[in-house]
Amino acid sequence: MKWQYLVGLAFVSLAQIGWVRPELHTKARPPSDSGGRLDYFVIKINGQPVRLKEGQEVSIMRGDELEVTEARLISPDVKAKQVDVIGFKSPSKIPGEDRGFRFRTNRLSDWYSESHRGEVWSILAQSDKILHGAAFIRVVDPSLRYAEFRINQQLRVVRPGDEVVVKSSDQIKVDRVVTNLGDDSSVKVLIDDQDRKGKFEIKFERDRRVFAVIPINVTE
Repeated sequence: MKWQYLVGLAFVSLAQIGWVRPELHTKARPPSDSGGRLDYFVIKINGQPVRLKEGQEVSIMRGDELEVTEARLISPDVKAKQVDVIGFKSPSKIPGEDRGFRFRTNRLSDWYSESHRGEVWSILAQSDKILHGAAFIRVVDPSLRYAEFRINQQLRVVRPGDEVVVKSSDQIKVDRVVTNLGDDSSVKVLIDDQDRKGKFEIKFERDRRVFAVIPINVTE
């Protein structure tokens, strides 16, 4: 049987949300003029730069590495004094300044997440008592929605819980993988022989962590 597999790059998914969101951990107030409003943050997810607009939310995998590198305001002449990732305590000597510090999402404190659920955290751009703007991080566990297999050129959609039965003479290719982040990012599809006759597993892995398995039963 001939095996082929994919190694893809996943894309972060961005969802537009409102400017004011409950439970922002700050007493600062929005600026009086539009020039002092936040335009966007630049963040890095596993080293990949992402532009995060004011009020937007980005979904990232639990355990990913995150870094906020920049806060760009609408007026180029106005600079944010602090960029604070709420729930992360950086080694910065400046209180509330987290720019330039890389950390894993498991270092975010659940207490400072929305409703203490450990799902959504805010990033604030501030200057003293002025809140320039905010954006949000949603941390999710990876999950497979479905995969598209091609068995002898015939397309089949496979979902978690399915088992694929093929003949030893069949050719199998994984054409597409869809996760809870939309298109696939850093997802590897691996074939694992379970040392049992005719029993295989297709494993879906991200950042060296297996998050889904589809069993393969090979018949004569």
